Amino acid sequence: MAVFNNRTAASLQGWAAFSSPMQRFYPFLHLSKNGKCNRHTPRDGIRWGSRRKAGANTIISHTKLIQILMIKRLIKLCLLFIFFVACNKENELNEVRTKNFGETDYYLVDGKKIAITKMDGKFYVMFYLAEEDKFKEELVKAGIKLTREEEITEFSSYSINLIGSGVKKFSHYKTGIIESSYERAKTALSHTLYWAPYYKINNPQEFNGIKEVGVTNLFNVKYKSKTSLAQLEELVKKNGVEMIGPDKFLHGWYMLACTNLSKGNALEMANLFYESGLFENTCPDVFNTGKLL
Repeated sequence: MAVFNNRTAASLQGWAAFSSPMQRFYPFLHLSKNGKCNRHTPRDGIRWGSRRKAGANTIISHTKLIQILMIKRLIKLCLLFIFFVACNKENELNEVRTKNFGETDYYLVDGKKIAITKMDGKFYVMFYLAEEDKFKEELVKAGIKLTREEEITEFSSYSINLIGSGVKKFSHYKTGIIESSYERAKTALSHTLYWAPYYKINNPQEFNGIKEVGVTNLFNVKYKSKTSLAQLEELVKKNGVEMIGPDKFLHGWYMLACTNLSKGNALEMANLFYESGLFENTCPDVFNTGKLL
């Protein structure tokens, strides 16, 4: 049974006497005679907050304090909203990419469409070194092995003039191959910079006997004579693609790159850009047994 003595009663009266809701939530605020509040610690009454000048009391008005608290809360909410939107967007894009496993697509070679099928079971992955521990931890949990691991410190190319705005995003990362179903690997894939499935060549005789290919994050496009850089930039922005730079030796060719925030992998984006009618040709970087084709 609670003991209700004179000291308890006095404390309750003091609590009820608080003149504003602000004091009830922040009991270390004490009103001064001029209607403003001095900020004290509950223990020893030492003032804190802004710097004291020449022994003057630190006084903060109710309105100013409320404004500061509201601004801080608003900043936190904005950051949480941005993080939520980015995660939600990536999850939606991943769902779109996995809906057409097993469906027929095409790989464009000199204007000829070679029929291919998206496979669920083998993936090319890219991940930042900063995410390596989390990525590999999820692989271990799922019982998945990472093979053909390679580290890239800085994006470099002999033939490309690296002037695009996206170049800076591709440094200090690793690449590799995992063999697993998407459902089993999707948590680990959420820690990657980019991932893409392997594709089966429907008729290997059309592709030098090669039965399957992997897809890197890069693809190249060749302008039509009437296509402008502004049109390329608009299409790039619309599809979440990154600009790398023009080819130094092949006039009219431009290298682009995909991430997990792009609306498809490099092969899908190469086909989409070709179908826009703005380009004579497009070419994704695909590989077989570690060699680009």
